[in-house]
Amino acid sequence: MKLSKQTVISTVLTVLLLAGGIFIYTRAAANFFMDNVNCTVKNELVEKASVIESFSRYCQSSIKLISQFLTTRMTSPEVDDPNKLFAQYTENSPFDFLMYVRADGTHMANALSAGKPFNASSSLYYTEGMKGKTGVCINYRVKDTEKTIITFYTPLYYANKITGVICGDIDTEITLEKKLCTDEIDVSVYYVLCDREMKVIASSSDVIPSGLDINRYADNTFISDILTHVKEKNTETFSFTDEGQKGLCAVAGLNYQDWKLIAIVLPKTLNASVFRFAKNSIYLIIYVFVILILYFVIRIYYHDKDIKKNEYEKFMENMIDTQATQISILSSFSGIYYSAYLLDLNKDTLVEIKSEPELRDIIDKKKSLKEIFDKIVRYTIVPEYLDKVIAFTDLSTLPARLKDKKIISIECQSCRHGWLRVSYITVETDERHVPYKVLYVAQIIDDEKRREEALINSAYNDELTGLYNRRSYEDDLAKLKASPITADMVYISFDVNGLKVVNDTLGHEAGDELICGAADCMTFAFGTYGKVYRTGGDEFQAILYCNSVILDSIKQKFEKAVDSWTGKLVSELKISAGYVNYSENPEMSVNEIVKLADQRMYKAKSEFYTSKSVDRRGQQAAFEVLCQAYTKILKIDLLKDEYTILQMREDEKDQEKGFSPSISLWLENFAKSGQVHADDVAKYLEKTNINYLRRYFSEGNKMFSIHYRRIIGDKICTVIMEMIPARNYGPDNQIIYLYVKNIDIA
Repeated sequence: MKLSKQTVISTVLTVLLLAGGIFIYTRAAANFFMDNVNCTVKNELVEKASVIESFSRYCQSSIKLISQFLTTRMTSPEVDDPNKLFAQYTENSPFDFLMYVRADGTHMANALSAGKPFNASSSLYYTEGMKGKTGVCINYRVKDTEKTIITFYTPLYYANKITGVICGDIDTEITLEKKLCTDEIDVSVYYVLCDREMKVIASSSDVIPSGLDINRYADNTFISDILTHVKEKNTETFSFTDEGQKGLCAVAGLNYQDWKLIAIVLPKTLNASVFRFAKNSIYLIIYVFVILILYFVIRIYYHDKDIKKNEYEKFMENMIDTQATQISILSSFSGIYYSAYLLDLNKDTLVEIKSEPELRDIIDKKKSLKEIFDKIVRYTIVPEYLDKVIAFTDLSTLPARLKDKKIISIECQSCRHGWLRVSYITVETDERHVPYKVLYVAQIIDDEKRREEALINSAYNDELTGLYNRRSYEDDLAKLKASPITADMVYISFDVNGLKVVNDTLGHEAGDELICGAADCMTFAFGTYGKVYRTGGDEFQAILYCNSVILDSIKQKFEKAVDSWTGKLVSELKISAGYVNYSENPEMSVNEIVKLADQRMYKAKSEFYTSKSVDRRGQQAAFEVLCQAYTKILKIDLLKDEYTILQMREDEKDQEKGFSPSISLWLENFAKSGQVHADDVAKYLEKTNINYLRRYFSEGNKMFSIHYRRIIGDKICTVIMEMIPARNYGPDNQIIYLYVKNIDIA
């Protein structure tokens, strides 16, 4: 078959153009791939920095919130059982460990840490926490574990005084390093989190351990470039050379504690990614060659003499655009997002990076961005948040709101997936730093919100009974005072009779059973008509809304429930109650109602004890007379070397008389300060030594006494000191009571 000259020339020119096109395409695609890697690394760095920033602030808010909750629940400034203290917070907090440091510096371990108490008075979290500060400190390479621990601390208050420090520990190996692991992108990236001194907090690379001081390697060109970007706050990616090969690096700053996040793409991983890209490109080139060969065979077979250059160029442009789109999709974000779109505000166009099928079906890319987002928002967001989200997604105001910012976010509720966090992330800006290319992402955060709500709700419920607690009671009472009272409002004041006797004779476990039984009876009778609160040990209140007929009915229901109650440790339950119906006197204020209810409750309580032939006032008077017979009455914990003053003159609290926060030092200093006659000092010091007392009572002795002569001014007084162990004294509960009484004065 004879070919025309024009066909041969056009074929040769086509082959030459094809070879040149492949060369240009390869170079352009490689450059495009590297630009895409730069953009992807930079965007993911910004996202991870935002995640670390949000997590850090969430930790600081959580430790403060836990401290506030504990403050509302504490009944004394002493915390003896941290396990019980943190029991309801461990699952809902972001911390790997929760701990408590007492005011004297003793570090109390909780159930999660399984360690023993130690002195932490020299630690930063203790010294700063006791100053009333909330913050974070980092312990690099902790002894024994070689782990790096981030400690969030805040003071614990009781009665407006600092009584210790609450600490929440984050194990960087368990928590932070997971957040630094590379997401599903086409290039492996190592992330290194540093503090303000450029000391490594956590790293996703085994080569860079936590605790490493990057400043020590400032002579290295690569490290020098990193330090320069940190100093200049430059977040752009930059290349570095390692053994003749190029890698990528970028640095992002975190406002929280002035931390730095470094992203590193090693040369070997970058070259491997380029190789994979080139390998995939070969298949495309082969495909192009096959198509062209078929094309020329057909042309030659039919003696096609007219090959149009513009058609060929158009064909090549379409192929390159298709490949560029494929590469862009390959670099999409990980599956943590519900939806993600790249927006070009200048061109009013949208590129779908990730979208659920339900959204993909409603997006019409022929519409404007305003119309698209209005449809997405109205389809996904519940009505209560609709106006707020529409204002947030308003693209006409977005450039101004996002100017000089990396990210802005909002939280809202969706119709199908619970809570969402919607964010705009800056991708490209103009010369005035105004964004024109932005990334829109929506992330499902329903689990995180549920944990947060569970932590908040626990602040309003009594741990033992499940009823509303004092904080909830005071909030509701304030609301009641601030608004008009309805005619059907009923206020009830309750008190459990005989609780102290049960605690003293049967133990606190029986007392707790009695309190829980009372709460069950109140909830059973009144829970449908309002709220029941436990505001103290045996004190309960209820705020109900019902008419007088219903009130009479549920009172009978309550009394029957109380009369029929029986427990495993306690045989019966008795409760005194004072009822006030607002309709009795609509002129009453809330305070007057509460006072009247208390008066009626106390009257009922007095009638109960009178019917039982119990003279409570007589008991109290006898106790007061007994206390006046002693100059000192102390409750002492031999195990902790601590004490509580039950009866003592104020002038005895004098350091010149040996007064000290430690009972062992107080007893020793008292003799050495000249308060004890010289002939009795040796015997006094021997018998009041705390180790001697521990041995004495561990042998089962039930009474200790010692006589000595005390010097008071120019007089000498014979004194008897008696010590009696508590009823439940034992190895883990070494509580004794100390009584000092003057016998005569010479």
